[in-house]
Amino acid sequence: MAVSWRRVALVGLGAIYLTGTGFVAGVVTERVRFDRERMAMVRAREQRAREARTQAIRIELEHEAARLARGH
Repeated sequence: MAVSWRRVALVGLGAIYLTGTGFVAGVVTERVRFDRERMAMVRAREQRAREARTQAIRIELEHEAARLARGH
């Protein structure tokens, strides 16, 4: 059975298309995963920063209250 060059070309182009589509899908999937992980880390860092600022304000207010209570 003879295989025509058109069929070979079509199969070759189809393989290239499927490979390219798979590659692009992999890149997009990895990018989405990376962005989700990065956002989770950024949110956690922002939360820790908010907690640290709240603690610093609380300490400052306690020191100020103690200073006022002593009459200075």
